[in-house]
Amino acid sequence: MPRLERLCGHPLYKREMQALEIYERGREFCRHGWDHLLDVARIAYILALEQQLDIPKDVVYGMAFIHDIGRAAQYRDGTDHALAGKRLAQQILPEAGYSSEEAGWICGAVAGHRSTQKTDGMQAEMMPKDPAWKLAEILYQADKLSRRCYDCPASGACYWSEDRKIQTIIY
Repeated sequence: MPRLERLCGHPLYKREMQALEIYERGREFCRHGWDHLLDVARIAYILALEQQLDIPKDVVYGMAFIHDIGRAAQYRDGTDHALAGKRLAQQILPEAGYSSEEAGWICGAVAGHRSTQKTDGMQAEMMPKDPAWKLAEILYQADKLSRRCYDCPASGACYWSEDRKIQTIIY
């Protein structure tokens, strides 16, 4: 997937991922590095296939790989990582070869990936059948399903409520 390779090789993406790795080096709770991004991408792609969505694989993977790119900014200055991620994605995605329409879908999903209200950061006119809406739904689900709370050594100290924690292996 050439566009995905360009995204991951983009200097701004690499800089922010390296900064994130440094910020989270001693983090006891879930981290947001490559393991997380790959898990989210694979789960999101499975969800897209199960829902028979006609969205290219590199769009789904690109969305997953870039969804937490704003976390370093959140550590640096407290900026909400979803909104910082959207701003960074707006710069990176076109240079990686994603069309303006695809970049819009991904940016909408990144901006809204932290909420069950998928309209956060998304245009009000989006309808539930639009690709951006579906991508936001899939990203939200995949991001949560990627968590392995059932075997996390920090689970007892985690701020997530027990009903939010993933307590079993997801099939």
